[in-house]
Amino acid sequence: KDIQDRTMSGKLKRVREGKLWNHGLEKFGYRRIKEEGRAVFDPEEKAILEDIIARIFAGESAYSIAAHLNAENIPPPWRRRGVTIKGKATKGVWRHGTIIGMLRDPAYKGFGAAMRYKDGAKGNAPRSEWITIPDAYPPLHTPDEWDQLQIKLSEIAAKKSRARNKIVPLVFRGRVVCARCGHPMNTISRSYDVEGGERRQTRAYACRRRGDDGQLLCRPWRQITTRYVEEAGWRAIAEAF
Repeated sequence: KDIQDRTMSGKLKRVREGKLWNHGLEKFGYRRIKEEGRAVFDPEEKAILEDIIARIFAGESAYSIAAHLNAENIPPPWRRRGVTIKGKATKGVWRHGTIIGMLRDPAYKGFGAAMRYKDGAKGNAPRSEWITIPDAYPPLHTPDEWDQLQIKLSEIAAKKSRARNKIVPLVFRGRVVCARCGHPMNTISRSYDVEGGERRQTRAYACRRRGDDGQLLCRPWRQITTRYVEEAGWRAIAEAF
């Protein structure tokens, strides 16, 4: 623990001096200059980023872009950085979530900050606890361009949601709340076995609200099948008319 405390103390001292700390995965499109405590563009990755963004503005989905990158055998961020798991090279591929999460990063509009997350990736820290690092990242966009990109990402996500609901109707998505804590419930998939050993999938609404420590607040985990909610909801609508 003493070593961890000293390490964190050194990191905090560095960011308070306006320098990036030299740990963790580098952001896609950038390379850190460790001695200077700032990042510069990686030309090859910057070109990939610009192509991804152009496709987004053209209305292409993140799923389609991920498929294109994988077909072109372009390694995703962690593979390009040589990340290993238990000493073995990672074999992951681009996924739509990788692209969306990457393009949501404010570093691409030139905003650098440390201490944005609590306890690793368990949850976002309050904005008041962030430590900004001016001029840490050269901007790929102006703030207005970045805002337009965020709007486009949201539009594409909404379009995907509508298409998904045509296949698996979830008309009460976002309107089902937990009876215990009042928090909106998320949709999940869960597996179950039937006679003969066949394994099937069903969907459910589940409360996945987490506290500041990243732990689920509703225990035991509250969930209800989407089929029951849909049937009960439509029955109530029919009775109302």
